[in-house]
Amino acid sequence: NYYKNDREASRRDFRFVPANGLPFGLNVARIDTLLGDAVIDAFDIELREVGAQNSVPRYTAELEVQAGYAQFDAELTEGLRLNLGVRYEDADQTVTPFTLAGGAPTPATTLSNDYWLPAGTLTWNFADDMQFRLAASRTIARPQFRELAPQQFLDLETDRTFIGNPLLTDSELTNVEARFEYYIGRGERITLAGFYKDIKNPIESVAFIQGGGAFFKGFSNATSATLTGVELELVKYFPLYDLGGSFWEDRRLLLAANYTFTDSKIKVGANDTAISPITFQPVAATALFEDGDRLTGQSRHVANLQFGMEKEGDDLSQQTILLSYNSPRATARGPQDQPDLIERPGLQVDFIMREGAVILGQELEFKFEARNIFGESYRESQTLNASEIINNSYDYGTSFSFSVGIKF
Repeated sequence: NYYKNDREASRRDFRFVPANGLPFGLNVARIDTLLGDAVIDAFDIELREVGAQNSVPRYTAELEVQAGYAQFDAELTEGLRLNLGVRYEDADQTVTPFTLAGGAPTPATTLSNDYWLPAGTLTWNFADDMQFRLAASRTIARPQFRELAPQQFLDLETDRTFIGNPLLTDSELTNVEARFEYYIGRGERITLAGFYKDIKNPIESVAFIQGGGAFFKGFSNATSATLTGVELELVKYFPLYDLGGSFWEDRRLLLAANYTFTDSKIKVGANDTAISPITFQPVAATALFEDGDRLTGQSRHVANLQFGMEKEGDDLSQQTILLSYNSPRATARGPQDQPDLIERPGLQVDFIMREGAVILGQELEFKFEARNIFGESYRESQTLNASEIINNSYDYGTSFSFSVGIKF
């Protein structure tokens, strides 16, 4: 297996600067007045390029992976199957920042690593409609280019500005899972799983404050982390032909639900070090992380419920309501010994309808979506004892979309 990905990114920052300042009162005028020809000419307003702290205007990046793998699959006895494999990877990842003059303001990132990644699954079919699976594997998670590049970028989902850390390293994961599966009928199932992950060098989001008190977010590797959880899933259909009439004879109700409980913990010791996302210098890991904290982005409770009606057979007709819930989760470690930044995604309700039709001999698909029907808003805050500070809050609102697709 061979994989190659490369990227080049640029960011330029500018400010309007009056040569000798503005008279009192004019500086609070509307923006279209301030940037009108008359004001620009009268006060010598210039457009100047400014460099953001810890940020570079341009970088190039490349990831090249050469890998090979082998797999062995055998039925040990009737109903007991063993699948074993191993993958070898040799990867080179580079991120090279540049100044406008073409020089390198900070050292380039060069991650050259090779890994042996074994995996195995033991499946026991102890009944015609039931099976038990035990799986274990080693995997890796490489930092993204933008997580390595010391260039600012805006996350549109949270409206936060991030700056990459060129000294991040790969995360190495050991994964274990046990899963019971019961197939009730065609397309129907109940599954129950337990899982465990041991993570070396997990990449965490860390908040910090720069000039003017603005929050920024960066990245740093924690020493290690563990993640333990259980997952329950149900998919069940209910035919509606008993209701009578031609409309119901080929329609059925769908109920799909899943719930995941996850307990994650960061592990840092008094003698561990981490790379500061501000200075890119080693600091005590306990200055950025607190032993026992949950991983960022990890909700303790995640639940999804989907129910609706659909038409069986080849004709497309689906009407579905989806409910998604995520419990509060950390978006970043708190800056300068402050509490962590916590977001509350809450409950989101969506409605999706898909209908197929043939018009003038052409198969068409009509799709209507209503997202976040009850207008769940976004809130990110810090809490200490009984006090809460809202750092970021906005209303997602409800969105509607309609599309038509042509089937070829």
